[in-house]
Amino acid sequence: MLYVNKLIAYPKFLLVVLGVLLLSGCTANQHVATDDSIQSFLGSIELKMPQNRIEQLFNQRFSTQILGSGTEKAYRLEYTISGTSSSTLSVRGSRSTLVNSSSTLAYQLYDMATGEEVLSGSTTAQATSGTISSYYGQEKSKRFTSERLSGLLAEKLLNKLSLFYIAQLEK
Repeated sequence: MLYVNKLIAYPKFLLVVLGVLLLSGCTANQHVATDDSIQSFLGSIELKMPQNRIEQLFNQRFSTQILGSGTEKAYRLEYTISGTSSSTLSVRGSRSTLVNSSSTLAYQLYDMATGEEVLSGSTTAQATSGTISSYYGQEKSKRFTSERLSGLLAEKLLNKLSLFYIAQLEK
């Protein structure tokens, strides 16, 4: 009973709490509209035809992350994925060694209506794996790592494109 009396004594406190609750609901609705428009923007990007397995996996990962891919294409994405570079790390007194691999993606986004480049840049993805003693196992591990890196590059590029689109909305 004493607690209720305190709340009645502080009507301004109740108004502030009620106002915060109401405003927090408004901001959540704004994010939903932004997410839909980002998905629409990403769906309007046309990818180049893949030339090899790595580019095919990149396109596949890029496309599966986009929910609304039925949008008319307004942008064209050109990209090159550099070969995977590796370095081996051995720890003294340990039997295992680690292989650090990295791959780089250089990209350009073009507006299809004007042919103008609207965004360009590069990003790098890194992965670490253990070494395998057999030559066959090493080749399979290297291939799996480069395939995994192509998926990571696709996700990083999607994030960069989303940030680019949000920045364009704020202008």
